[in-house]
Amino acid sequence: MAPSRQQLTNQQRERVKTLAVDAQLPVSDIQRATGYTKHQIRHTLRTGSAVAVRSGRPRVITPDQEAELVAFVTMSSTRADLEERGIQTMQWPAFSPDLNPIEHVWGWMKDYIQLHYGFDQNPSHKNLRVYVTEAWEAVPDAYLQELVDSMPQRCEAANGLHTKY
Repeated sequence: MAPSRQQLTNQQRERVKTLAVDAQLPVSDIQRATGYTKHQIRHTLRTGSAVAVRSGRPRVITPDQEAELVAFVTMSSTRADLEERGIQTMQWPAFSPDLNPIEHVWGWMKDYIQLHYGFDQNPSHKNLRVYVTEAWEAVPDAYLQELVDSMPQRCEAANGLHTKY
């Protein structure tokens, strides 16, 4: 989480405004999603958009921002629906690819292929399928179990942000 005295970049301020204005998320949800402090978010929302004010142009949302916006709107309405039904939800950090164990498996497989077939700079599709299949079958069961067993520590370490994993 960024210190409360640290100013947000233009891109970070635009992200806050997108979440607040377009997704109509409250400050607490924006804080949870971004890791920014309430002070930073409120300060950003009190000031006008530098881009829109200076240029007189309307705000434009990029495809990445649109995807994020749709995800947050969907998440908010889904959360409300689940609460109405009495279904408990589990807190899960936003944007946490480092919590997905398969990412580590892909990394292990990439290293395996590089070690065994790194000399083949442009493998054919057929050879590539063979390399990937072999790497998948070579992943040790103990490694997979270790990844699964580390999930509680990963979730705690994430605290809504990225981790060392």
